[in-house]
Formats: sequence, structure tokens, C-alpha cells
Amino acid sequence: MSDIEQTTVIDPAQVGRMASSRADGRSTTMYGRHRKTPKRTPKSHPVRPVEPFMADLMTVFAALWLAGMLAAVWLMPMSEPAPWAREAVSAVCVAAAVLSTVPAWTYLARYGRERRHGL
Repeated sequence: MSDIEQTTVIDPAQVGRMASSRADGRSTTMYGRHRKTPKRTPKSHPVRPVEPFMADLMTVFAALWLAGMLAAVWLMPMSEPAPWAREAVSAVCVAAAVLSTVPAWTYLARYGRERRHGL
């Protein structure tokens, strides 16, 4: 019987604790001192939703894109046989800029309606 190893029963409550923590849940530093609470807790800033200003941001982006495209179209040298090309390309750019903001404004209108009615 002397060659039989004895097993040690481990308490499950002791397994989850780290070596530097106490039985009552207070953590300690490496040198055994209690960790002090922070001098001031960080303020919780309210999270503002992005939806209200996303449509405005999309409109500004579309306006900047339109200004750049119109400047590029009108300053680009073109051949004389196609005088209507500048107007046609400008019309396509304006339509693209206006239509690109429609989804954002539609979403904003739906978001505002849902927010007012609490859906």
C-alpha cells in the first residue's frame, strides 16, 4: 500500500480564482496590496445615432462630386463636332448626383417616422 499515490481533491471554488485574488473577490497587486479604485470614473457619453445627419453628409458629398465632375467636363477640351456633349454629360452628372441622395433621404424620412411613432 505504500506505493499507491494519494490524489488531492481540488475545490471547484478555488479553481476559478487567480493566485493574486482573494476569497472575498478583492483583487490584489503582485505585492499583495489592494488595488485602489480609480480616482474618477470615466463619464459615459450618450451615443448619438448616425441617421439624422447621414442624409446631410450624403448631400454634401454628392454636391462636392457634382462640382468636381462639372468642372472636369467643362474644362476638358472637346472636339467641335459634338457641341451637345458637354450639356449631355452635365445632365447625366446632375441626375446621378440628385439620385444618389434619394436613398439617404428616404431612409431618413422613414427613420423619423418610426422614431416619432415608436415602431
